[in-house]
Amino acid sequence: MTERPSLNSLTMVLACLLVTAVINQSLADDNASIGDFRSSVATTQDVQEPGIQQLLEAARKAATARISPSIVRIETIGGLETVDNVLIGQGPTTGLIISADGYIVSSAFNFAQKPASILIGLPDGTRVPAELVARDFNHKLVLLKLQDVPGELVVPEVVPTDQMRVGQWAFALGKTYDPIPPEVSQPNVSQGIISALNRIWGRAIQTDAKVSPVNYGGPLVDLHGRVSGILAPLSPEGGSDVAGYQWYDSGIGFAIPLEHVLKILPRWKEGQDLHPGILGINMRQGNQYADAAVVAVVRPNSPAYKAGWKANDKIVQIAGKTIERQTQVREALGPYYAEDTIDVVLERGDETIKSKMTLVQKLEAYARPFLGLLPQRKMAKLSDDEPTDSKLAAGVNIRYVYAESAAEAAGLRANDQVVSIDGRSIADINSLREVIAASQPEATHLIAVTRGEEALTFEVELSSLPESIPGELPEALPARNAYVDQQPPIGLQHVKIPEFENDCVQFVPHSYDPRVPYGVIVYFHEPGKLTSEEQERALVDRWKSICEKHDLILLAPKARDPVRWQPSVDAEFVNKVVEKTRQDYHVDDQRVIAHGYKGGGAFAYAVAFSQRQVFRAVVAVEAGVAGRPPEADPAYPLAFFTTTFQSATNRKQLQQTFAALRRLKYPVTVVDLGEKARYFNQEELEQLARWVDTLDRI
Repeated sequence: MTERPSLNSLTMVLACLLVTAVINQSLADDNASIGDFRSSVATTQDVQEPGIQQLLEAARKAATARISPSIVRIETIGGLETVDNVLIGQGPTTGLIISADGYIVSSAFNFAQKPASILIGLPDGTRVPAELVARDFNHKLVLLKLQDVPGELVVPEVVPTDQMRVGQWAFALGKTYDPIPPEVSQPNVSQGIISALNRIWGRAIQTDAKVSPVNYGGPLVDLHGRVSGILAPLSPEGGSDVAGYQWYDSGIGFAIPLEHVLKILPRWKEGQDLHPGILGINMRQGNQYADAAVVAVVRPNSPAYKAGWKANDKIVQIAGKTIERQTQVREALGPYYAEDTIDVVLERGDETIKSKMTLVQKLEAYARPFLGLLPQRKMAKLSDDEPTDSKLAAGVNIRYVYAESAAEAAGLRANDQVVSIDGRSIADINSLREVIAASQPEATHLIAVTRGEEALTFEVELSSLPESIPGELPEALPARNAYVDQQPPIGLQHVKIPEFENDCVQFVPHSYDPRVPYGVIVYFHEPGKLTSEEQERALVDRWKSICEKHDLILLAPKARDPVRWQPSVDAEFVNKVVEKTRQDYHVDDQRVIAHGYKGGGAFAYAVAFSQRQVFRAVVAVEAGVAGRPPEADPAYPLAFFTTTFQSATNRKQLQQTFAALRRLKYPVTVVDLGEKARYFNQEELEQLARWVDTLDRI
């Protein structure tokens, strides 16, 4: 094997001393900004540009030479061609030797296709078979092991995380272009700086050096040829092994600190896959970047539940880190795995509570409990001059009680006013929903109501969500007077988002009233359809009376490629369109629905699964599930309304899909459309609208 050049080589000494002098001058304060750093370097370059550039180039070459004996080229053979609609190339990739006994770390992206075999090209040209030992699903890395270790391997030096600073030079290296056998074994190099630390919820280093499939799995090194981290595509939203790849070469690249990798190596060598650690709570909804970390829901049988946590507890410290905002909880938990034990400090009123808990890989499937009622919705006040209905000012007025529900069995009636549950005051619909969501089916609660002049208390045993659709429902809102003030745009129109090529058809009822919370139907067309004005008007004509009667807004985004939906391209446009609709109109968060026909139905599933914070239901016609359904979440309820028909060639597959969703404890309402596949008729659309009207059930 090639020996690593000495750190004390003359070139390295000269280059590092002089370049570091420039860096230290511009980064005298550890908190110096990147802009100040670059400005300082530019000022120095104005005076001594040739000398500084030559020294930096010498430092880069020396650092590359020092790390090269530890970088390997990986060839994968066989496996899938696409993963989550991303085409996976079959070319070589990169890995880094991390121990002398033949262990190599690489990015999970390079192995997302589940290859049949792996060959490692060592720096001296030797090619050795390897096996995949274990995966790190939290940091998107894999551990490989050479089946035979041919001689001494060169293990790189690590940069301690406490020595990393924003603004330090960083080089991203890969072995993708290295020939086999190597004529001159040199990695490809991209130059940049460390642009941020503790990114991706505390997991990663960020760099502006170009990071792409060319160097995924390779090292991010400093001026001394030491390794800061392992390059990998990452996304703040987590996701699959290919999440985050779309940012490559964008100036936003990530690396997992090598110091962290070495800490987990003993567990990894045992063949243990590592998974993110789960606490089992949901935060109170609001601004996650500004609001305190107040617990809204504690999942039954989770680590937090077993530690005695309760709704309204405030998290103030995790693993020694002070917590002031909700986002800091994710950042503090980010580096930890299932089976890790952490210390947490809570505040409960004036009491300080210390908890020690062991994180878990997954939680028991969450079954949303059902009280059995629909709340009376409230109209928004647009000015202080408008009168307030004292009956609806506090508590929750019951609009409708489901037949054979827990509420009916206990004796609750329509028009009762819920004022407390288990002694806790209920201020509004959201507070009642939070309390019920934090419970579980078959749990018992004491519910206090007012009925006229009477104050009554009922013992209620909760049940599970129903899949049937009620008959005619009473009005969701009190009688309303005509609204004659200035209105936002209504009727048929087109919505454009500047940074996207897509178009979106929108229909807002002519009776639109900004005081009323409106549901939103986001309709995804069958591929190849909705390409003409005639098709647009036909769609709106079909939905117009439904929208007017049931307070619904219709959005029909178009795929950028008219013949197919592409989640990686079109999903973000959909998110932006819904966000704009929220800004322009009064939207009911509990009634935002992803609805599609055929290929559009499959896309509806995919969008709702990836944008849980937006969608509360999926309505799919003649479509199977696309992607893996997420686990049920107390904070983000999700219901399904789908169809089948007698002649469906995939009828058995659809039945398996429905069964899989039900195993995850989701409510699935299935409508049989008869012999042949078709879209809903007007009677069935009315039935669907009535189902949508019940999505704010409690």
